[in-house]
Amino acid sequence: MKTKILLSIVFLSVFAGVSPSLHAQDFGDVLKQIVIEASKNYQQDSHYSDQTGYYPYTAPPREADAKVRNQHAYDVGYRVGQDDFHHHLSKHFVRHEDLYDDATHDAFGSGYGAGYDAARDGASNRDKSYQPPVASREPVKSDRYPSGYYPYSAPPQGQSDAVRQRHAYEVGFRVGQDDFNHGHSKHFTHHEDLFDGDTKDSFAHGYEEGYDKARAHQQTVAKPSSSPSSSGGGITSRTVQGGVEILVGGKVTTRIKSALPNVEKTKLINDGHLIVVKSRGDHGPAELQLFDTRTGVLKDKVMAFAVQGGRPTWAAPFADK
Repeated sequence: MKTKILLSIVFLSVFAGVSPSLHAQDFGDVLKQIVIEASKNYQQDSHYSDQTGYYPYTAPPREADAKVRNQHAYDVGYRVGQDDFHHHLSKHFVRHEDLYDDATHDAFGSGYGAGYDAARDGASNRDKSYQPPVASREPVKSDRYPSGYYPYSAPPQGQSDAVRQRHAYEVGFRVGQDDFNHGHSKHFTHHEDLFDGDTKDSFAHGYEEGYDKARAHQQTVAKPSSSPSSSGGGITSRTVQGGVEILVGGKVTTRIKSALPNVEKTKLINDGHLIVVKSRGDHGPAELQLFDTRTGVLKDKVMAFAVQGGRPTWAAPFADK
């Protein structure tokens, strides 16, 4: 076991472009950062439904440099690859597109392949009579997602009717949200590859509710939520889908993307030069971010539940009790 770990560290060192002696510490720091950041990622995934229903991993941190982001993507891909093998899923990393972006696509895919193969080899070595399970169906193709595939799967065969119906409803709900957010019309039949005759009604019901919820959310956040600066400079802010716009004299000067999709509160501070943004996903804790209104640069961030003793002071009024 120790030998395998050391070999993995050496292999990852080559991937990251640093020497093994230096990489051991870097690798530990990366893993520590993954643990710290993990609570911020609440991407839902049905394959983890036996536990939390969400990925226990996070996408690469946007503020990090390219080397750290690629190392992060590789490490997470490696662990997700192992998970997919142990969950008897086929070897296709594209189903996890929420965990990488265009810049880290190759690193995640490389890590995923290595992790999947390592898990398969480990199972084979433990039991010489081992035979790989029959692979589940390949990811379903779709031209509505950047990867070319749905990030969701059809109801699993061989499971109880209750499990299949719940799966269809949950996938339908998320696809409905996606269709509205991507500007598509409200027609669940466009996604017939994600349900069958037995689960059609559950998928349709989930799709309708997901689409309507996304539309209601947009109507809510579209209402201006401004706070004039005390400097008299005419600086205001308004929430929009997935972020905040800064206006000077009624004209948009800066667009800011929030950490999580639902912006709950905003407040201009420091004479309008800074803005606090509180955002939350459909599930899980809120995140607080502090931005420079002139440049849109992120100055600081903290989870809302982690604000203690009034620190940091800019975040204290927005803390979750």
